[in-house]
Amino acid sequence: MSFPNTSVSERWATPRDLFDRLDAEFRFTLDAAADASNHKCERWIGQEEDALATAWACPDGSRSAVWCNPPYRKSGGGIRPWMLKGLETSRDGSVVVMLIYARTDTKAWSEIVHPYADEVRLIAGRLKFEPPPDYTGTATTAGAPSAVIIFRPETAWMGRPSGAQYRIMEQP
Repeated sequence: MSFPNTSVSERWATPRDLFDRLDAEFRFTLDAAADASNHKCERWIGQEEDALATAWACPDGSRSAVWCNPPYRKSGGGIRPWMLKGLETSRDGSVVVMLIYARTDTKAWSEIVHPYADEVRLIAGRLKFEPPPDYTGTATTAGAPSAVIIFRPETAWMGRPSGAQYRIMEQP
C-alpha cells in the first residue's frame, strides 16, 4: 500500500511480478496493508480495520505467512510501528515479509531491522509500483531504494548476533 514520490496516495500496489516471486517462496496467507483495489491475498486488512491494532495471525491458529507493503508516510510514526508489528507477529509464530524503503541510516533500521530481521533483500534499482485504478498520471519509480525484510519466528526473540543476513535481490 505504498506510494511513489509523485503522489500522496497510499493506494499504490506492490508490483505483481515481485509479489508473485515472493509468494511462490512464502505462500502468503494475509496481505496486512491493502484495500479492495490492491490486495494481493484472499485475506487482507484494509485501512478501516486498523492493521496495527488487528491480529495478523491466522484465525484458526495455524502458522501464517504475512505480506506487508505498509503505507510509506511520515505521519503517525512512519514505518516504525509497522516494523514493530511485523516483529511482534513473528514472535507469535508467523513469518512476516515486508516491502519497505531501504533506509539503512534510520534509527528504526538499526534498532529493529538489522538486529531482528532474519534476512534483508536489498532490491537492485528502484521499483515501479502499480498505480491505483483512479490514478490518471504517469507511473514513476519509487522515491528511494526498496528492501524486502523477513522476520522469522526462529530469530525474532533473540535476534541474530551478527545482524540480519543481507543480499541483493534482482527485480523480476
